Amino acid sequence: MDQNEAAHYCTCPNCGILNEPAMELLVNKADALKDAERELVGKRSQIRRMRNEADQQREMDPLREEAQMIFDYWRSRLAPGAREFSGKRLDAVLARLRAGHSVDHIKKAIDGCAAKPYVTSNGRQPKGETDERQDELELICRSEAHLRRFIGYGEKKGETSSDLIPPSRVLALQNRLDNPKALRRLEELRGWTPAAVLSLGLGLDDDRLVFFVTDAKGRITGAHRYQPNPDRRNGQPKQIAAGSRELFPRPEDFDSNTIWLVEGEPDAVAMASGNLPATSVPGVNTWKEGWADRFEQFEKVYICFDCDDEGRKAAAIRRDQLAQVTTVMVVDLDPNRNDRYDVGDLLMETGAAKLAPTLSSLATVSAGPSNWQPSLDTTPPMQKVLSELRRLDLKVTEPGRGRASSQCPNHDDRHASLSVTEGDDGRVLLHCHAGCTPDEIVDALGLQLRDLFAQR
Repeated sequence: MDQNEAAHYCTCPNCGILNEPAMELLVNKADALKDAERELVGKRSQIRRMRNEADQQREMDPLREEAQMIFDYWRSRLAPGAREFSGKRLDAVLARLRAGHSVDHIKKAIDGCAAKPYVTSNGRQPKGETDERQDELELICRSEAHLRRFIGYGEKKGETSSDLIPPSRVLALQNRLDNPKALRRLEELRGWTPAAVLSLGLGLDDDRLVFFVTDAKGRITGAHRYQPNPDRRNGQPKQIAAGSRELFPRPEDFDSNTIWLVEGEPDAVAMASGNLPATSVPGVNTWKEGWADRFEQFEKVYICFDCDDEGRKAAAIRRDQLAQVTTVMVVDLDPNRNDRYDVGDLLMETGAAKLAPTLSSLATVSAGPSNWQPSLDTTPPMQKVLSELRRLDLKVTEPGRGRASSQCPNHDDRHASLSVTEGDDGRVLLHCHAGCTPDEIVDALGLQLRDLFAQR
């Protein structure tokens, strides 16, 4: 706007007097607006250049050809009309390929999505309304958790993917942890020695440790991600389970006369730091048929669970089960404590070098039969489920009697996707709005399906 135009707008139509301050202000504002417009044009041009450069880099990526194979497969299965393969869609696929996932592995996730492409109020379903389809390639490849979940949708019940996580991915995560800085930080946080961490084959995925669990035959059946630093959990569960839960590490891996049975994978690492042969149950209430027979090779088993009522009850039950195949002793770290004190806490107090002698003295003094005898569990299922959710440091909200919501323990949940409802007969109904099944949720809690029903 020039001076003449400004004068026209700032002259009184009745008396013809020019308001010079208003004219000057108007001119200044017009000049500022022109400067802003020029700056905006420059920014838009810069953004276009950056996008073009990013597109060129994607096209030159050595994995671009494999990514195109995945896009073509997804289009043939789920989106025949899709044409564009760029931006977030391409970035998500390339991220999974860089992480070590094979083309065939990602195709299995696409197959899983094809099996359940609709998201309804009842979770993922094979059929539904058109606007309920959620089968975008970027969604399937958005994260490790998304990929694993979609693979699970394509598997039959009770069937586990033989390549839940491909060997190349296992090696990549293990190599990421094999560095002095990460190992030193773990020793500061948990007291775990580098030798223990490396010998157990742990991996590092972002800022979470990965426990690769195997079945009795040594096949990887689960990859569970654990945050060792409480300050970095940010309301997320300390451990996110993927795949089946197993003894960790395998009892078959030890060539010794004795073995310790502890509670949780982190405690197994603590025991390894003290050079003690030990395996862990994945949850205090988790025990599968046939596990007791896997301890038959040992002359003696020491059971050392957490110092709380639940840990002591579980230790007594496991003692009775294992007593059928070997000699069993229950070690209580401190009978006067009831605060979940465990061998990990003991390791931080004593240090790795003194852990074995300390446990040996405790076993000599306190090992023996437990006074607790198994009885009918009368704990209401609702209370049992909520207790396990809180035990995993998951945020639980109870808006009303018999109703609760929580983060789901089976996936990296930031939105409290799990609904927990108590029926009139006392049974508990579990519904994950992200699509996790009750079997998966119960397994991640360390419970069994029968725990959802009131004992009669």
